[in-house]
Amino acid sequence: MQAMVCEAANRPLALRTVPRPSPGPGEVLIAVRACGVCRTDLHLVDGELPDPKRPVIPGHEIVGTVAALGPGVTGLRVGARVGVPWLGWTCGHCAYCTSGRENLCGEARFTGYQRDGGYAEFAVADARYAFALPDAYDDAHAAPLLCAGLIGYRAYALCGAAKTIGLYGFGAAAHLIAQVALVQGRTIYAMTRPGDSAGQAFAHTLGVHWTGGSDQTPPTPLCCGGSASCARSRISRVPTARRSSRSRPTCRSTCTSCRSSLLVPTRRSIACAPARSMAPRS
Repeated sequence: MQAMVCEAANRPLALRTVPRPSPGPGEVLIAVRACGVCRTDLHLVDGELPDPKRPVIPGHEIVGTVAALGPGVTGLRVGARVGVPWLGWTCGHCAYCTSGRENLCGEARFTGYQRDGGYAEFAVADARYAFALPDAYDDAHAAPLLCAGLIGYRAYALCGAAKTIGLYGFGAAAHLIAQVALVQGRTIYAMTRPGDSAGQAFAHTLGVHWTGGSDQTPPTPLCCGGSASCARSRISRVPTARRSSRSRPTCRSTCTSCRSSLLVPTRRSIACAPARSMAPRS
């Protein structure tokens, strides 16, 4: 089969003819129809991710059809349309895996990084992480939902019933969250890098109520007494989540998959969702 292969850091992907993989126990072979490009793929090529598989076929926003089933696979059929995300394999028995937080599994392996991904005609995936896709989305529109959409929505769901939500960073995940939240009638503030007028203008085209730099304060303070829900690789500070002197000090902070040194709690909710994908470890 044909594949785009990352053979070494800081080198262009190379078009290679490689053996078509065969699914092992619990795996499926997928005929790839589309695969998105994520910022994490660029981190991989730039050598910024530790201990990648080399050579490796990148790509972790895979849409395709099941071409073959490995031994023991149930719940999927040949011909089914499925999507494969960044999280490609977990141990299944640690405390995180058994409590619905498998994205934090210490033994996790990631698609297109430690497992070959979707920049190829075929890809093998763990059947547990091959998800049925609705027909309402075509292949090209479904692919980004398997990374930016999945991670962003996880953070968004943790915001609960908050009526005002601040999006710290307005990349791939945040612009998807914003559209969902606006349809649900919520007030959305989008905070970008200071001076990112293009990003702020884009947020306005989607109907976001206010945009500004991360060094600015939204019209209504995002203050203590609520939750901070975060979905990114590293967070050092959420500067616009100002504390209010009238706020109660109690709060709840929730993170989807991140390394964080400081999360400022909020009465309303901040969902940190920039374009960068989940970190390999959390």
